[in-house]
Amino acid sequence: MNKVAITFNFGDKKIADLMHDSINIEIGGSKTKRGKANIEKEESKLIIEIIADDLIAMRAIMNSILRLLGTSYDISLINME
Repeated sequence: MNKVAITFNFGDKKIADLMHDSINIEIGGSKTKRGKANIEKEESKLIIEIIADDLIAMRAIMNSILRLLGTSYDISLINME
């Protein structure tokens, strides 16, 4: 079993709230045959925990989450202008 926790500090609670709401629908408590991911929010931080059976599954889950987070962040910046 492999486990990793990634913390993103946005420095702004509003942005952290937007990011949490945007990706929580996709990854909040998601589970596959080989892994699962959870997301938590603390003030201006997001904490994403990934648990996977193997490193290949972990990489796949992590890549999906990072892609979702990056896209959500870009869209939130456009909407804040």
